[in-house]
Amino acid sequence: MDACCVSMLGGTQPARLRSYLGDALQDGPLNDGLLQRFQVLVYPDIPQDWRYVDREAISNAQDMYHRLAHLDAAQPLRLRFDRDAQKLFVVTRRRLTPGCLRTCDRPCLRSASKSSPSLAM
Repeated sequence: MDACCVSMLGGTQPARLRSYLGDALQDGPLNDGLLQRFQVLVYPDIPQDWRYVDREAISNAQDMYHRLAHLDAAQPLRLRFDRDAQKLFVVTRRRLTPGCLRTCDRPCLRSASKSSPSLAM
């Protein structure tokens, strides 16, 4: 079929339409599927301020925040570097020798011996 055109002419009485719509929407005995076929004739107006929302990412983030908020202090979470990350940490740590950290004039680097591994986790 190359093309299809359906034309509906005529009128109806509000009471009859209300009865038909009510029956169709509640899947009653008079629901013959005609009303549902009209939905393909309607295209929604897209708001100009429409933007894509990644609901799965939002849901995953909310789940993570919920799990973090309900961590048990009696059973602390213990994290470790994987092998590649541990190697990188050791190399970086050796570059920042203890003498360098003690004599450094930047307070942020002097405390790096404790904060760097913490932040890396």
